[in-house]
Amino acid sequence: MLENIRLINFKAARDLDLPLAAFTLLAGLNGSGKSTVLQSLAAIRQSYQGEHSHGLQLGGPLVPLGQGTDVLSEGAMDETITMIVQEENKEYRWVCKVPPNANQLEFIEVPSPPNGFAVTSHFQYLQADRIVPRTLYP
Repeated sequence: MLENIRLINFKAARDLDLPLAAFTLLAGLNGSGKSTVLQSLAAIRQSYQGEHSHGLQLGGPLVPLGQGTDVLSEGAMDETITMIVQEENKEYRWVCKVPPNANQLEFIEVPSPPNGFAVTSHFQYLQADRIVPRTLYP
C-alpha cells in the first residue's frame, strides 16, 4: 500500500507532502492539485510500461502531460522534478532533469529495483475527464 507521496516542482505541487491511508479522498477547488497527485503516479507507471525506463514518459497510454515546461512547477527554484513514494515502509525516489521541450525527462536518480505500484500488473488509472472529448492532436 502507498503510504506517502512527496512531489517537488511537479505541476501544481511545488512542494507537496501527502500522507496516505487505506482510504484517502482528494478534495479541493479546481486547480488545487488533485489531478497532479494522480498524474505523478500514472507518469511513473507509464514510464515502466514501455521498453524504456530510463526517463519519465510525459506522453503515454495513461497520461498526456505535454513537454518539460508543462510539468515543471511555476516558480520552481531549479529545473528538476522530484517524486518520492513511500510504500510498505520503503522509500523510492525519482529525480528528473527538465529540458524545456522534451517529451521524456531524463532520470537523474531512480530506485533500483522500482517499487510495486510502478511495475505491478494490479494498477488502474481513471482520468477525471474520461467522458468528455479528448485531445486528438498534440
